[in-house]
Amino acid sequence: MAGTLGGGDVLSFVNGSGAAATLDDGSDIFIAVDGGAAGQTVFHSYAKEINSGGPQHTLSGISPGASWMFVGVEDLLGGGEQDCEDVVVNISHVDGPVM
Repeated sequence: MAGTLGGGDVLSFVNGSGAAATLDDGSDIFIAVDGGAAGQTVFHSYAKEINSGGPQHTLSGISPGASWMFVGVEDLLGGGEQDCEDVVVNISHVDGPVM
């Protein structure tokens, strides 16, 4: 069920029994939309050991001079290219209003 979430949709993480997921559920964590399984794989950033197959899917760090932080994501099952460059988010501090 990959698609667009509507304004009233509820996104949650559940375990194989359908109950609210916790880190203790390990790799038995799934995405649910409005209480129904979404059929999408969850890649965990907390600990690579709880990912299916065990590869790391996220990497983060701070730029030289600590002016910004980045988070990189590997989006393929089994670790793909294992470069964590499929989605990269840079976060920097901004003084004052953004908009």
